[in-house]
Amino acid sequence: MTLPEVRPGQIWADNDRRSKGRTLRVEAVSARHAQCVVLTSATPGGRTGHTVRILLERMKPMSNGYRLLTDDETSGTPSEGGGAA
Repeated sequence: MTLPEVRPGQIWADNDRRSKGRTLRVEAVSARHAQCVVLTSATPGGRTGHTVRILLERMKPMSNGYRLLTDDETSGTPSEGGGAA
């Protein structure tokens, strides 16, 4: 399986069952982390719009990782394998 490169503008979904429904937009990428803004919360009325930092090694489609939904926020084009888990 080829893992997608993490780039600013991409939309990712949290695969952790405790955070089902949470989505993030990548704002910046460093050598080890992706800085992301939370777009949707896992809980009704939960906090959105804040920034989180995630290790790049977690940005892969595993049970406690993340899956790529769109390559950039303007295209809205689903990525390969970016469907619901």
